Amino acid sequence: MKWHHKLFQLFIFLLPTQFGLHFWPDWSLIFGIRVDYLSPTVYLVDLVFGLLFLLWVWEIKFRFVVSKKLLVLLLIFVFLNIYVSVNKGAAVWGWLVIFKLALVGVYVVSNKEKLEERIKTPLAWSLVYSLIIAIFQFINKGSLGGIFYFLGERSFTISTPGIALVNIIGGWQLRPYASFPHPNAMAGYALVGGLLLGPYKNKLHSTGLIAATILVIITFSKTAMIIGFAVVILHRQRIVNITKLVSICLPFTLFVSFLTTYFGSMLLASGIYLPKSIYERLGLLAIAGHLWTNSLIVGVGSRNFIGHLPQESSTLISIVGVGFYRWLQPVHNIYFLILSEMGIIGLIIFIWILQNSIKNVFSQRSLLLSLLAIMLIGLFDHYFITLPQTSSLMAIVIGLSLPNKFVKIDR
Repeated sequence: MKWHHKLFQLFIFLLPTQFGLHFWPDWSLIFGIRVDYLSPTVYLVDLVFGLLFLLWVWEIKFRFVVSKKLLVLLLIFVFLNIYVSVNKGAAVWGWLVIFKLALVGVYVVSNKEKLEERIKTPLAWSLVYSLIIAIFQFINKGSLGGIFYFLGERSFTISTPGIALVNIIGGWQLRPYASFPHPNAMAGYALVGGLLLGPYKNKLHSTGLIAATILVIITFSKTAMIIGFAVVILHRQRIVNITKLVSICLPFTLFVSFLTTYFGSMLLASGIYLPKSIYERLGLLAIAGHLWTNSLIVGVGSRNFIGHLPQESSTLISIVGVGFYRWLQPVHNIYFLILSEMGIIGLIIFIWILQNSIKNVFSQRSLLLSLLAIMLIGLFDHYFITLPQTSSLMAIVIGLSLPNKFVKIDR
């Protein structure tokens, strides 16, 4: 096995971790509060991937065969997206993250024949050690500390303000984080990771699936549980039926996103009582829709959604009668987050990539279901395009799914 293949296995094994060096320039603060989403961060896994990518480039001595017209158009779009942004530092950082994810996809597309089976062992182990940490956090009612700091575990207890809790039989319990930024993100990683391990040819792959299942359950992520249950049912169906469903899933998710945004704004304006979580999500969707109408083509700038929240809060008071002061988080819908930050051009590019991924894996059950899970979770949460662990996993899934012609190399 070549060194860059070994390092990619290490990259997969370390994927759940978030040990890194954060930088806090002025543009990463809002109301004087540090916002992780805006903080330029160099993670340990980034260094591992950077090394393996350089080794791969050195080994094959390639140059990309890229359409000059396409490249120029893409660069113009990136320039305009940064130019129109209010927070240009955040926009530049956002595009650097996208570039890194694109390189992950390029590497996987170019090496997937050799990687498709080799990634399953480190992926299974990553699920197993995440489960072990999560169980002990649940028992401990807080973080474990010590050596787990070097996996990126954050320090918290059950009484930490803002920590994720669940009410079990009248008592509040901690929703474990392991080394993830949030239990929901861990649940999404576990669900997609468990699907990628299929068709479960050995005991380790089956153990990884069991670990993934338990992780989804103990995170108490309703979205991951419901979508996971649906995927289990689909897994038993004929591949033809799964293919048909996944084919209509993308237009369905887009339709539901627009419908929810439209009627959500009406619900907020009506004054009807809504649970806090639904109220916040609909509010952020309303803001995303309003931002998009102000910059239809190129959006307001990569990673600029949160920076617009203070201004949009006061604007929305006049539109629907309520404000959203200090909700420093992205909209919980990947399609409207892309639409608001990168406009219709960004959303078209994302849809085009997903469509080509789906078309190329019609006969591969595990990849089809992984793409389906990502698309459906994207209706209700943002972490597949905002958090490092889950966005890298999505890039890997897309890389395994795209046809080889997407990366042309002149060797």
